[in-house]
Amino acid sequence: MKKLFVLFVVLIVVLVSCVNPEKKACTQEAKICPDGTVVGRTGPNCEFASCNQQPTQNEKEIAGKANNAQVQTSGNNVIPIGVPSSGTPVPPGNQQPPGNPGFSNPPGMAGGGGPVLPPIPKKPNIIVIMTDDQSADTTIYMNKTVALLANNGVVFDNNFVSNPLCCPSRSTLLTGQYSHNNGVFFNADKSFNGITYGGGYYALAPTLNNTLPVWMQKAGYETAIVGKFLNGYAGTAPAPGWDKKFIWIEPYAYYNYSVNEDGTIINFGDTPSDYLTDVLSNKASSFIKNQAGTGKPFFLYLTPIAPHELSTPDPSQIIIRGPTPAQRHIGKFSQIVFPCKPSFNEKDVSDKPSFIRNNITLLNTNDMALDNQLYHQRIESLLAVDDMVEQIVNTLQETSQLNNTIIIFTSDNGYFLGEHRILEGKMFGYDEAIKVPLIIYGQGIAQGEKRSQLVSNVDITSTILSLASATPERTLDGHSLVPLLTSTKTNWRTGFLIQGGDKTPGDTYLYGMYRGIRTQSYAYLEHELVGGSIETELYDLRTDPWELENKYNDPKYQMVINNLRNRLTELRSCSGTSCWDTTTEPEGPSPESPSSNGKYSWQSSSSNPSVNNTDPPNSCSPNFTTQNNFNQKSIIIDQSNACVQRCNHNTNCILDCYGIV
Repeated sequence: MKKLFVLFVVLIVVLVSCVNPEKKACTQEAKICPDGTVVGRTGPNCEFASCNQQPTQNEKEIAGKANNAQVQTSGNNVIPIGVPSSGTPVPPGNQQPPGNPGFSNPPGMAGGGGPVLPPIPKKPNIIVIMTDDQSADTTIYMNKTVALLANNGVVFDNNFVSNPLCCPSRSTLLTGQYSHNNGVFFNADKSFNGITYGGGYYALAPTLNNTLPVWMQKAGYETAIVGKFLNGYAGTAPAPGWDKKFIWIEPYAYYNYSVNEDGTIINFGDTPSDYLTDVLSNKASSFIKNQAGTGKPFFLYLTPIAPHELSTPDPSQIIIRGPTPAQRHIGKFSQIVFPCKPSFNEKDVSDKPSFIRNNITLLNTNDMALDNQLYHQRIESLLAVDDMVEQIVNTLQETSQLNNTIIIFTSDNGYFLGEHRILEGKMFGYDEAIKVPLIIYGQGIAQGEKRSQLVSNVDITSTILSLASATPERTLDGHSLVPLLTSTKTNWRTGFLIQGGDKTPGDTYLYGMYRGIRTQSYAYLEHELVGGSIETELYDLRTDPWELENKYNDPKYQMVINNLRNRLTELRSCSGTSCWDTTTEPEGPSPESPSSNGKYSWQSSSSNPSVNNTDPPNSCSPNFTTQNNFNQKSIIIDQSNACVQRCNHNTNCILDCYGIV
């Protein structure tokens, strides 16, 4: 009898456990919180944990099983970023149905509601395409990139680099750190005021074992670099972290160059099939094809050198040679008129730092003709990059990998072509050099949207690591952009650090070292000159987006100056979280119309002024020889929107709003 009673009790317990909802297993799903953390389903009703609570061990395990994938929510849906659902993906360029962006709705479900999508699968592939010296305002000529990536992804209108020079910028991507933390300030070592600032490949070489590709390998990724690595890299020098290497070797040339392919030097010739951008595109496409079906995610760093200029044959001479477009693209943009921004050949530099006042003269007609030629060569060289983007997307689609791939398109720095009298180059801390394109595309990411938040190249590393669930082994100075990929309502920084050297191309003399802070409304720069003296610039970007009127000596801006100076003091030596500036923007004087001091080329009695023969030297003169002899009067400046309208004899106009795709 006693045995029967025990058996009866056991039977009751089993029956209760079978119907008790507290015992059911929760699905292995996760969602992203506003702060970027990931929580899973838990508890008796398998609800998502609260974002403002510390996750339980069970939630951590759930998030871990989901690969810590970042997700967005849409109604009751939980949408993984960069990974496909079981539904049918929508090809790029097609109109998305209402509901889950990048995914078809489950059978019988209308868009915008319904059950949670299936469990999050494997980690996404990640491709970074980084051009060389591409200004933010030249992406408009890359129709395929705009159609495939920008129209189906997120465009960051206010993306900047912290140090506008090739090697420092690329080192920031590899380390997630500002120059003062990774030690790379220049393309080669330079001494200034008794301090040696590191530069080039060999400045980062001692710590290359602790960089992004190594972290990605440890996270289970197959890694590949195709194109430019770091300035000063030569031969078969070590490049740790890359499973596959196809590294272009200096000097700058689009034909007759060499590459290091996995330890073997290969030389290329001067036939159309040797054109560098196309060779890199084909090599990247082959890598993607080889990864299909392996079950292993990949990280591809694809770095063409376009639109960088050619190297000077004789380093002792200052010879400027523009980039070489592919033969199929030469002359494609001969109808485009060289855009002269208000900062072009700046007439009055009396309030600029002394090294500009004393050393950089007004451009003459030959200088302007050169800038015109360089502009056309640069935008035509980008057409092969545009073809590259198309080939990469097509290859991903053909190999059924597009739905599980994130593509990040950006540049290492911008470029001057006559702005502020700077004939050509980068390095100076003005927007023309620090503002670069940034587009992020992938399934689950918002489509055809723009973001106005201040973002920086220091954030790209954090973003890649977040998407890959990889662990950095350095202290990162940036923040992941993942929250901005799905929402505009995200608390974000109010200012960021810019730093570098004041130097013109071809000039071995370093005028100064600068540190600055850039906010939505102001640009503040402190220049340390030879001997240690400091000269300062302040621009009110609300009324002066071209940085023409230095307000540093204007007493109405004293409160702004104090605010920015204090914030820069914190940023100049910041590390990690101390680099995250969220200080409230200072309340400056009420915005006023730019003063009529002749600094703006569009100031005239006309309500819609155009450049003409009577304009001052800081406008593009119609008298210099152009390759197409088009009417320079057709360049119209819209002062309210800071846009340039480029027209071919006042027909086929393109409205170029600076920095916007």
